[in-house]
Amino acid sequence: MLRELIDDLKRTPAQISAQVIERWADKPERESLEKLLQKEDVITDVAAAGAELRAALVKLAELADSQRLQELELKSRALLSMS
Repeated sequence: MLRELIDDLKRTPAQISAQVIERWADKPERESLEKLLQKEDVITDVAAAGAELRAALVKLAELADSQRLQELELKSRALLSMS
């Protein structure tokens, strides 16, 4: 959803959040996006928003790496137990 939203905003920037919500009117994620955009603690400073997004993406990457490591460890143990 995030990737699609970013791509959409790159193609057609929005001046206000209502424009984004209207574009997503037929998508199942619209309700979640609308709730997010209505939150009062949404960051409006571009630099701060960018920093927060980068931090969130770093955290997601770390979680993905950790999950992949766990999967490989399980696979390794399974292979060792078969031999």
